[in-house]
Amino acid sequence: MRVKELIEQFAEQKADGLVCNGGLRAEVGAIQRCALIVGADKLGVTVTVLNVEDGDIKFDIQIDERPMV
Repeated sequence: MRVKELIEQFAEQKADGLVCNGGLRAEVGAIQRCALIVGADKLGVTVTVLNVEDGDIKFDIQIDERPMV
């Protein structure tokens, strides 16, 4: 499952897009900052790699409480 799909599942809404500042490294502790686009709103998202095992990556996803300005 792609990060965008995981974030949509976590946010419980379909996104119009996801823009990230580069690729997410597949190493524990790697952090990726993204903007989830839903309608006219952009929500900040932080994705952190928790575990990498046999090509399977586990993430922690935190969505900002307020839209980005």
